[in-house]
Amino acid sequence: MKLQIETYHGCNARCSICTINRWTRPKGPIDDALFQIIVEQALELPDLEVVSLYMDGEPLLDKNIVQRIQQCKTLSLPHIGFSSNASLLTRENSIALLEAGQDWIAISLDSMDAASFEGVRKRLDHATVVKNVHSLIEERDKRNSDMEIALRYLAHDDNAQTFDEYEEYWKKYLRDTDKLINVHCHNWGEDGDTSDVISTNCCEHPFTNMVVLSDGTVPMCCVDYNAEMTMGHVQEQTLLDIWNGEAFNRIRTIHTEGQRNTISRCKNCTV
Repeated sequence: MKLQIETYHGCNARCSICTINRWTRPKGPIDDALFQIIVEQALELPDLEVVSLYMDGEPLLDKNIVQRIQQCKTLSLPHIGFSSNASLLTRENSIALLEAGQDWIAISLDSMDAASFEGVRKRLDHATVVKNVHSLIEERDKRNSDMEIALRYLAHDDNAQTFDEYEEYWKKYLRDTDKLINVHCHNWGEDGDTSDVISTNCCEHPFTNMVVLSDGTVPMCCVDYNAEMTMGHVQEQTLLDIWNGEAFNRIRTIHTEGQRNTISRCKNCTV
């Protein structure tokens, strides 16, 4: 139902909640020819509802991101968008994305308290991000675009602002069709408090979500950031064949049989 394509691996931020310091894959944009192969193969996925053009990285670092959105729109792929830290979402970039027809954007703006935000989102400037979000809203509304804007508030002990206060500020500017999301940190299947994890429950991700990394590798899921559990490679199989293949079906069987705790990246995962 959701296809996530990593258009750029790398980021201009160093967020404390991210695994960026543990990334081992090469940085940089996806190859243009490889991207074209992926989006053409996406047409074969019968239940596809969302195409998300990011994974581990900031998609606005990709100088071809606007063209990639246009490619997806030309192919009539559904609900095109990406998540961004919005530090590079200048008014000029907002206009380009809107004119390309981007359907949605999710922005990691964790608080309207600058110290709280910058304490987590290292290397980012709170005032710049807020200004960029406002300019996107203004340009979107000026054009009467249908772009859906989602702002994500991050709940953590050091956030000096409550979600209610955050919501009170932003609801004056957003449409009813936009979203304000209260996000709780997860542990990337690795560390942190796992006391609430039910290690035998069945995760929905192997049944609904597919990720393609910038080199064409398909990992098990979005928390498998170094592709330790590879399901296949686009250069060797089609997306549909990978999705219906032995590797994915083995993961699904393990989950449905209540044996999730036998998979290292799944057993403690709080996603």
